Amino acid sequence: MKILAVDTTSKYLKLALCDGARIFERCLRVEPYHDEVFFKVLRQIFEKTAWRIQSLDRIVVAQGPGRFTGIRIGMTFANVLGRFLRKPVVGVSVLEALAFQAGTNRKKSGLICSLVPAIREEVYWQLFRWDIGRKFPLVTLTRPVCARIEAVEQSLKANGKDILYMGLGETREHKLKASSLALLALARPFFNSRLPAPLYIKEVPANYNSQAPCERSYTLRTVHLARRYEKI
Repeated sequence: MKILAVDTTSKYLKLALCDGARIFERCLRVEPYHDEVFFKVLRQIFEKTAWRIQSLDRIVVAQGPGRFTGIRIGMTFANVLGRFLRKPVVGVSVLEALAFQAGTNRKKSGLICSLVPAIREEVYWQLFRWDIGRKFPLVTLTRPVCARIEAVEQSLKANGKDILYMGLGETREHKLKASSLALLALARPFFNSRLPAPLYIKEVPANYNSQAPCERSYTLRTVHLARRYEKI
């Protein structure tokens, strides 16, 4: 199964092509110019792999939480491309994907707390358990919440000190890879067949629409790219 994974929820643009055996991915710091470099990087990764865009079986997109405009860019692209190609689009929570990536690398059972920077010194967070005795080892323990880091620490005191925190570190292993979105979509025993919706958690700012990219323009650019690369 060939999967295109897209993550535009942070200051990084992350794209990956994965077929289960091979992974090709790019990660670039592009803040705040996702919409200016997105299609250029996408063309480059398809040209490098020599895959035809029509050969995709599934499109996986990070649906949040994260930056409002970034989420909208990735969601618009994935949903439009999915409709154009008539392929399923799978939305994946960034928090869930972070925990899945950490658990896969850790290879032992334990608690994992995923954290994503928000605004005003707040973070989005969610607690998971990685249970290697289960067929699908990632177990969700709490709902996603936006809070100050002090409140997160207070909430997790009862769980003891043996918690792996994932997402806020500057080291490579703490950053979400686009390929982890694809691998999670392959491993998860189910997915919603409806088009995914953004996962904002925090209320969208009142001035959000004036700052967001034009959806019509992005829709047309996505369709143009798909048509241009039909024969790749």
